Amino acid sequence: MLQGPARRFSISSADGSRPATEIQVSPFVIGRDSGCDLILDDPQASPRHAQIEVQPDGRVVLRDLGSEAGTFVGDSRIAGGAWFAVPGSFRVGGTVLDVSVTSNETVVLVDPAIAASAAVAAPAPSPVVPYATPLAATAAVATPAAAAAPPPAVLWAPVSDTPAGTTSAPIPYRSSRTRALVTVIAIGLTGLIEVASIIHLAGFSGLVDDVVSGAASTLDADRFDATTSQIAGTYVLALIVAAIAYVAWLSRAVEDAPALGAGTPPHSPRGAIGWWFVPFASFVVPFQIVADLHDRLATATDHDRARPLLLAWWLTWLGGSFIGYATRLPGDQTVDQLKASVSIEMVSDAVTVVAAVLAILVVRRIVRREDARAAALTAPDGPAAPVGAA
Repeated sequence: MLQGPARRFSISSADGSRPATEIQVSPFVIGRDSGCDLILDDPQASPRHAQIEVQPDGRVVLRDLGSEAGTFVGDSRIAGGAWFAVPGSFRVGGTVLDVSVTSNETVVLVDPAIAASAAVAAPAPSPVVPYATPLAATAAVATPAAAAAPPPAVLWAPVSDTPAGTTSAPIPYRSSRTRALVTVIAIGLTGLIEVASIIHLAGFSGLVDDVVSGAASTLDADRFDATTSQIAGTYVLALIVAAIAYVAWLSRAVEDAPALGAGTPPHSPRGAIGWWFVPFASFVVPFQIVADLHDRLATATDHDRARPLLLAWWLTWLGGSFIGYATRLPGDQTVDQLKASVSIEMVSDAVTVVAAVLAILVVRRIVRREDARAAALTAPDGPAAPVGAA
């Protein structure tokens, strides 16, 4: 258990829908699971989302437990643990929680992992150090002046688990330019194949009329069908390559954001890949991932945060896919139905070509923003002022 000059804390929802609950154990786990100390009725929260740890000296550590939606203090997402100033607020999924001090009296907090063990002697109180100081630095000998220092102005700062005397390696930056180049080439190839498909299908109506009138034989129709199948097979292969290249680039770009001073994106690099394969959610979440990356990589010189390019890309991509499904008519079709179906497929191909061009422009814009941030970080005058680096 934890003993010492700790304080009593309570936690409640910011909107007043949940009454205050006293924090009587440490760690105090928050999530949707029935075994949590604070159970949330929030679909955005993970089963075990976050936890509050009360230190022997009365300070508080807020720790994310690997949640998908993230734990946020203000607009900043916590990566691991962070010193947390009380009173204060943080967001778990879609729920904002307030933590307040209810008493400054000495209190014993029971750690569930050692509750059954024998009581241990109370450790000497740790010095109250600025919240920006790594956790390992609390091992330093405190002076009376340091103990009497006023509370720090920093609301929260990352907690370091690095042993004293060592330094943690900075987050590496690995440029996504190579992956972006492969992605652009692959997407461009799919667009060219779609153009070839449009040109090929443009002769379908005339071929049908010739077959009906006897000007063309069924052999000509079979050749047309064989060419159509070859184009379709080539397109599927190119689309698979483009999809793999795209998610590989997007994952790297999301991974690079913290190293470029753009903050931590709400979705992890793995999430940037996985959400493309989740039914229904894939219609919305991948766009949100790209849009968030586009905005958080913006610098002071970027003024195009309305995202018209991104919206045009996403809507044409979805539109081309949905229109393509309309060509799949069940059963036998009449000549007129076949002509209509091919016409719709040509429209789908044309919209997809536009989506491919816009996708290339989106990739190039995000890469330019990455390059601008990377150049600013290595410039003699220091980094440029970021915009939206939440």
